[in-house]
Amino acid sequence: MFAEFSHKLTANLLNLIFFGPVIGFLLFSGQFQDLYLTLRRPFISWSPEEPAVSLVALNERTVYLWSGQSPDNNTHTPRSLLAELVSALGAAGASVIVIDILLEDAGEGDDALQQAATEHGAVIVAERVLQPLADQPLFSIPTQPSFQDAVTPAITSMTEEDTSFLSQGRRRVRSAPLIRTLTRTLPGPAWSELSSTADPEADLSGLWMANATETVPAMALAAAWKYHHPEEPFGNLSVQLSDGCIPECSQTTADVGLPGPPHLLHHEHDILFLTGAREEPYPIIDATELLRAWLLTQRGLPTGDTDWTADIKDRVVVVGYVSGDWSDRFITARQFPLYIRGDTTGVQLQVELLANLLQGRRIRSPRLPPVAKAIGGLVLGMLAVAGIRHRSPLEQLIILLVVSFAVSLGGLLLFSLTDGFVATPRFFILGIMLSMLAWHNWLWLSTKRP
Repeated sequence: MFAEFSHKLTANLLNLIFFGPVIGFLLFSGQFQDLYLTLRRPFISWSPEEPAVSLVALNERTVYLWSGQSPDNNTHTPRSLLAELVSALGAAGASVIVIDILLEDAGEGDDALQQAATEHGAVIVAERVLQPLADQPLFSIPTQPSFQDAVTPAITSMTEEDTSFLSQGRRRVRSAPLIRTLTRTLPGPAWSELSSTADPEADLSGLWMANATETVPAMALAAAWKYHHPEEPFGNLSVQLSDGCIPECSQTTADVGLPGPPHLLHHEHDILFLTGAREEPYPIIDATELLRAWLLTQRGLPTGDTDWTADIKDRVVVVGYVSGDWSDRFITARQFPLYIRGDTTGVQLQVELLANLLQGRRIRSPRLPPVAKAIGGLVLGMLAVAGIRHRSPLEQLIILLVVSFAVSLGGLLLFSLTDGFVATPRFFILGIMLSMLAWHNWLWLSTKRP
């Protein structure tokens, strides 16, 4: 009697010791794609042959030195500053300029920015997408009409996951929409006044424009398309999306001329993060220093030894805040496995997504219903346990741990060789552990029957 009890206790303790941490990972995280990205990260590099992306980093210092005041939620980035940045980037040969900043309200310096953007011809700006009530459609807050013919507005939204349990309510991002079908609102004071005073749950349908439903691309999609179609106007992309995506979208990335395997535009794009934990693999240019060099050049003065031409010419350049109150921060695969500190900014996410689209890369996985994955994993786990049921509990644990490790390692190799295909062994490993626990306890209970 005591021997049987000791045997069962030993088996279950071994289960907990060996499989406890694994169960915790599978239940509270279980994101093998983040595990694979973390393990593969030291070997990732962006070679010069790959499509080029650069980031111009704005911060509070840039705005303060330019205007004498720090940015906050009640002020906007000086338009004259943005105008000079666009001119400087255009003079250095930037192929496409992406400004991850909202231009919803009129401001001083709009004329200068409009002129600079018009002269460049390929400037994309951020546009917000909102849905205050569940029964209301998505709608966007339009860019100022004065920029209508100078810039191309595009959406910036990312798909945010709830991570309140482990990350103190911070937002986690793994994917992003490439297009949104939404309704336009009336521009100007009507929206500005309501947005600053009204209840966020208010009915905003009175501000919607009649017959103004359209399919709008993400900033990264618009920038990648323009990079590959430099001679075509942005209007061609809008027409193509509207023709192929209203009322239902059947367009793929291949249909709009992007590289890589075709991917339906209305499906979420799972981001294949390329950045390391500490060092960014793409050029980051300080906006303050770039403006300083540009203004000195305009006055015919020497700028020193710094030359950013190689980091700008024939590249897609993204402009945005990387620090301060205006830099939204998100949790990504870079914070695996705890997902506690969000240190990836919104503009860095835009760069990651843009690099994916320029290179034709993304996270890919079998499109199976979760129920089918769970059933398949449990069945395979039961078969694996049945094959070693006559061995001792310790031998079973060691064999199954080796099998689980081998399957995970195989998944990592597949992920690396296919550049992002995730065949997650999560349900298989769960099936093994649940089957093993059930088998041990069934054996013990069966021996107690009269």
